[in-house]
Amino acid sequence: VGKTERIEVRVATQMTDALKTGLKGSGAPQIETVKVGAHMSAHLKGDAFEIEELNPADQLVAQDMPTQWAFNVTPQESGPQTLSVIVSVCVPVADRKDCRDYPVFDKPVQVQVNAVYSGKRFVEKYWLQLLGSAGVLAFVSFLWKQLAAVVKVIWRKFFGEPHAP
Repeated sequence: VGKTERIEVRVATQMTDALKTGLKGSGAPQIETVKVGAHMSAHLKGDAFEIEELNPADQLVAQDMPTQWAFNVTPQESGPQTLSVIVSVCVPVADRKDCRDYPVFDKPVQVQVNAVYSGKRFVEKYWLQLLGSAGVLAFVSFLWKQLAAVVKVIWRKFFGEPHAP
């Protein structure tokens, strides 16, 4: 959680080594077969992720080299989360352009807990409640000490000094 990773999606008209060469993400490349058109788009979707697109979503697909989409992805929640890669072929219909979705994969991703980041987000979100709770605890502690002092005074008045056994 809180650690940004680079995810790259590449599409090519032919299977070549260029699909895997020079990728910047830390994960192992996954190859999927999809229908390829001259004009395509790629998106990442996931409710538990902050996703920054680094290229235009709609791109022309070259015949001689892969077309690439890059994303910076930051998990916002720990536990099993789903991050979806959606690749679309844009097919012209009459005088307008429509896209047909061809999902590449929809794979659960296990996100590891980053205690420092999670703690920081918790404090940012609940700082007022934490401050209020600390104030209440300090007040209760003060009252407890005052009550203990009053009980001692009353005890001494009615029973004298306590004797050790």
